[in-house]
Amino acid sequence: MPQSTRHAFFSDLRVAKTWELQAHVASTQRHAATAWRRWQYFCQEHNFKTDLSGCPSPIAALQVFLVRIRQRRYDKGGKEPIRADTVSKHLSAIVQENGLLVDTTLPGQSIWTPGAKRPLAIAHLLRAFARTDPAPNRVWPINTTILIKLLTMRHPSKYSEEQWEAIKDLAIMGFFYLLRPGEYAYSVPAEKEKDSHGKPFRVKHVSFLLNNGTYKLGHQMTSLGRKRCNDFKPEAIKIAALSFDDQKSTAKGDKVCQQYRGGMLCPGEALYRRVHSFVGHQAKADRHPKGIDAPLYAYYSPRTATKKATWKNVTTAQLTDALRRAATLCEKETGIPPKLITARSLRAGGATALLCAGVGKDIVKI
Repeated sequence: MPQSTRHAFFSDLRVAKTWELQAHVASTQRHAATAWRRWQYFCQEHNFKTDLSGCPSPIAALQVFLVRIRQRRYDKGGKEPIRADTVSKHLSAIVQENGLLVDTTLPGQSIWTPGAKRPLAIAHLLRAFARTDPAPNRVWPINTTILIKLLTMRHPSKYSEEQWEAIKDLAIMGFFYLLRPGEYAYSVPAEKEKDSHGKPFRVKHVSFLLNNGTYKLGHQMTSLGRKRCNDFKPEAIKIAALSFDDQKSTAKGDKVCQQYRGGMLCPGEALYRRVHSFVGHQAKADRHPKGIDAPLYAYYSPRTATKKATWKNVTTAQLTDALRRAATLCEKETGIPPKLITARSLRAGGATALLCAGVGKDIVKI
């Protein structure tokens, strides 16, 4: 490469690699980095090159490494063997990294071709791992019985009235819009229910199509407390929509919509109340600091004798606690153990309800 173009080429390559990394969420990047670090340690331990060039039996080396990953040889904690799908992700990360470092067209280097069919011995090993894995520990879906019980409960003493109203509306949204916990509740990094994939829906993502054909954006609505409020009543809603922006598994600009149905389980009314909880505090001292970028899981905590007024967030742990309280009150009726319910149960419950109603599996996945 000519010296005159070398600097510009590698500068643009650095930009390209930066964009390439952004194709994966942070947790996927961390997992790949961990897998590569463990592979480097394994190769150093046995005096192998990381691309296994010169190794008399590369497939055997990979098999030994995968067995050690399975047995948690490089893990600080945990007693159960690592699941086959996680072991497979380790292998994929190593193949991906080596694919960038070597010429996969050379003899003996084809095993590092990303996306290529895995060697038969490796495929059989992973299949054997999968057959001995226990059943996955999936969350239990909740049903409308638990949801209705939540909506009719008095707020527990540990929650303020404003916080409890927000929890109820967010639970309805999570169930009917099939949202991930991080999309409608604040995910605290240290919490067990942490959702690293979900990006929160915000006030700017809400819109309403009215019966008269008018289209209203959530952040353009006015406070109901104004003397000349020109906004609409919930009964005027035909469609309540959330617009996808940076949320996972969808195209930017797509909308997920719910038709207005009225009643306590109406997702349109829940979304309407959430938006008005923000536009109702437009005074400079009271408005949310993020404006139209405020997440829908925020709620206004008014001033008390000991605390100043402030905006707080409903967390995934609080939603889990509220759902378990409701599930406990109707456990005999539903047969669903409260301890098996988390905030993720809302998405699973909404999807189960659609399947039970005869909606096609492919449509539910969309």
